[in-house]
Amino acid sequence: MPDLVNQPGNMPTNKVIAGSIAGAIVTLGMFAMKSQWPEFVVPADVAAAATTVVSFLFAYFVPDRANVPTNASPMAGVAPAG
Repeated sequence: MPDLVNQPGNMPTNKVIAGSIAGAIVTLGMFAMKSQWPEFVVPADVAAAATTVVSFLFAYFVPDRANVPTNASPMAGVAPAG
């Protein structure tokens, strides 16, 4: 098994972000379809499976990189109070 990467912060990696966004898109898409065409019924199990599969595919194909800390402070250029 390859060595795991220790992330320097709490920011999620590209794969986690892609999977989360894909899940939200599928869920909102199912909601929009149900709102637009009420006669189109998608069972909850099918919607959940579609969300899982699409999220996996997005996360699988998005290249990942380790989060790299920058040398710049988030407060760089901000004058101290007082």
